Amino acid sequence: MSEPWLYYSDSFLAHDTGGHPESPERLRSILKQLETSDLRRHLTVKNPRLIERDLLLRLHEPRYLAELEAFCAQAGSGRRLDEDTIASPGSWAAALNAAGAAVDMTEALLSDRCDTAFSLARPPGHHAMPQHSMGFCLFNNVALAALYALERVGLKRVAILDWDAHHGNGTEHVFYRDPRVFFVSWHQDPNWPGTGLIEDIGEGPGMGYNLNIPLPVGYGDAEFLRTFETLVAPALDKFQPELILVSAGYDAHHADILTQMGLTATGFAQLTEAVMKQAGRHCRGKAGFLLEGGYHVQALANSVSATIDTLLEEQARRFAESLGPAPEVDPLALDALIEKISAVQPLLQRDFKLAADILVD
Repeated sequence: MSEPWLYYSDSFLAHDTGGHPESPERLRSILKQLETSDLRRHLTVKNPRLIERDLLLRLHEPRYLAELEAFCAQAGSGRRLDEDTIASPGSWAAALNAAGAAVDMTEALLSDRCDTAFSLARPPGHHAMPQHSMGFCLFNNVALAALYALERVGLKRVAILDWDAHHGNGTEHVFYRDPRVFFVSWHQDPNWPGTGLIEDIGEGPGMGYNLNIPLPVGYGDAEFLRTFETLVAPALDKFQPELILVSAGYDAHHADILTQMGLTATGFAQLTEAVMKQAGRHCRGKAGFLLEGGYHVQALANSVSATIDTLLEEQARRFAESLGPAPEVDPLALDALIEKISAVQPLLQRDFKLAADILVD
C-alpha cells in the first residue's frame, strides 16, 4: 500500500469564525499532532486547487454561489450566514479549496496515484444544501467528490459512509433518489438537525440506497463497530462500491463539546480499519476521508491521527485514549435497533435487486 496523501491548504485557516466551535484551531491542533507524532513525514502533502466552477454548479445553485461570494467579500471579521454558520473574507477561497481538495483527492485515488487520502479541509460540508449553507458548511465537499467520480470518471457505484455525530442531511438530500450512491449515516439520536430516521431509505430509483443508523446518547466503540459489521458490511457486499468516501467527523468522541456520544480515538482507528477492509474487498483499496466535525481540539487531533496511523497500518498504537474513559451504556437496546433497521432496509434483504443501470457487468 502506498503512503496516504494529505490534502491541506493554509487558506483553510483564513476561514475566520471567531469564537465559533468550528474554528481554525481545529486544524492547528491536528497539524501539531501530526508533526509531534512524526506522522507528517510519512504523508505526501498536496496543496489543493480551487474547484472548477462548472463542477461546483453541478451541485450548487448559481444564485447561492453569487450570494455567498458577495457575502464573504462584505463579511468583515465574520458574520452569520444562517443560525449556525459564519463566513469571513477568507471563507470563499477556503470553501473553493475545500471542495477542490475533495475532487483532487478523488482524481488521485481513481488514477491510481494513491490508494488512500485524507482531506484536512475546512469549512466542512455534509450539511450544505444545493441552495444554502447549513450547520457550519458552505459547499458539500463529499457530494462533489462523488459526483466527480460518477460523472467525470464514469464510476457506476460510490459509497459514502458518514460517521459524524450529526446526520449528514445535505448529502442524503443530494443522493436520496440516486441509485449510484449508497449513503450511510451514523448519528446521535436525538440531536441536531433532527433528520436521519431509520425509515428514510431513499425514494424512487434511490429506494434502498440510504441507510440511517441513529444511535442513543453514549454509544461508542463497540456499538459503532457492531452496526458496521451487521448492517453496513453486508449492504456493501451487495452494493459493491467502486470507491468509498468517508465523511470523517470526529464529534462522536466522548470528550466532544457539542455531542454526547462515546467513541474513543481507538474506536475511530477500528472504524478506519473496518472501512479499509471493505475498500480492499470491493474497490482495490481505494478510500478517501474528508474531515467533517469534531470540536474538542485534542480529541479531534488524537482521532484524526489515529485514522491516519491506521491508514499507515500502524493500528493507532500511539494514540491510545488519553482523555478519560468513555461512558458505559446498556448494550441490550442495540439488538432491537439492528433488528428494526434490518427489517426496513431493502439493501439488506436477500431478494433486493440493484438498479439495472448499476448492475455489475
